[in-house]
Amino acid sequence: MVLDTLETLKQEAYTDTSNPFIANFQSALEDYNSGLYRDSLRQLNKIRKKIKKSSLKENEFIVATNVIIGNNYAKRREFSNAISFYKKALKIDPDNIPAKNNLMLVFIEQERYPDAISMAQELEKIVQSVEDYIVYCSLGKYYAVVKKDLDKSLEYDLKAIKMEAKTWVPYSEALFIYDEYKKDYQEAFKIYALAESRGLGNIPDILNNYAYALLKYNNLQEARNILNKIDIKSLMSRQKAIVTATWGLYYFKANELDTGKKFYEEAVAIADAQFSNLVKQKYLLELGNYYYERGKILLAEEKWKESLNIMVDEKFFSYRKDVLENLLELEKQKELSRNNYIIKQQVVSRYKKFIFVFVESFLFFVFTYILWLVKGLFMINPFFSLIGMLCSLVLFSTCMAGIVSNTTQ
Repeated sequence: MVLDTLETLKQEAYTDTSNPFIANFQSALEDYNSGLYRDSLRQLNKIRKKIKKSSLKENEFIVATNVIIGNNYAKRREFSNAISFYKKALKIDPDNIPAKNNLMLVFIEQERYPDAISMAQELEKIVQSVEDYIVYCSLGKYYAVVKKDLDKSLEYDLKAIKMEAKTWVPYSEALFIYDEYKKDYQEAFKIYALAESRGLGNIPDILNNYAYALLKYNNLQEARNILNKIDIKSLMSRQKAIVTATWGLYYFKANELDTGKKFYEEAVAIADAQFSNLVKQKYLLELGNYYYERGKILLAEEKWKESLNIMVDEKFFSYRKDVLENLLELEKQKELSRNNYIIKQQVVSRYKKFIFVFVESFLFFVFTYILWLVKGLFMINPFFSLIGMLCSLVLFSTCMAGIVSNTTQ
């Protein structure tokens, strides 16, 4: 993905028929753009040999040849050779934007981040005066991968989109950031609309990210229609794993748990060793979400905690933050439930006290009534009067003890 924004050179800039090598160069450039890197390299190396033997002094053309050779090596992941040719280009033209841009991307791919940072700083100075949507795309990738600053990454992606970038990369990256980081699905829909209007709406990465936004927006039918446009068999392993995982999310949303699990497990199996942990982390996050939405809180918590134990390579976007936010929200709900339970118990306790005091007050009334009767009994028979007074005293003391006990709790 990092090397998707390798800057090439515009063919129309190299149509000088007086240049004896232009036909071979155009053919090599076409092979490169078609992914025929071996054929492109073969033609370009022939051009280099002929240039050495000729009196050609067109530095711009020689720089362009070195850059395209470097790109071919980069695409073949022969990074040392790629770096060598980019540096040859920069030796002739120290301000050459494609060479600097592509050199930065190779450093990122090699995880040589100090070198990438140095080159990025130079490119940021250049784009202050010269707009270049490819460089904007690459700087977006730099901030996402090296600096982990998705806000700044999105800023550069949007600059590239504003320039009507002809490459699919900034649209896909912006969709991803709106989907996974900002959770702003309305903005994701706008980005897809722009990509579609510029003929990029059928790129698998863009379709998948758009389908994901639709699923999060609970538009299942449209999401299914979009996913059906992607030919999974034609994709590389990581892309295939991502799309398969999105199908898993679709089935979770459709309440087909077993089918969703099957797709997610297939996605984990498809992904390469470095990428599979990220897919697994996402799977457990969404599985936890599935249980949570259906009120199965303990299962949700179990799956979220399980996902935290999965170590994801730092160069990938991690779902750890989402999981932690979910667990924090769950803990807040538990605390709220505990507080509600305590309040409920307090209300019940007070209600019971009210009833008890009411009963005791009634008994106190009975006690005073008995005293009144005792007065009459004393006149009839002093023995009955004594018994009545003793009963009244016991009743009175019980009543008062109860009232004191309840009012002091």
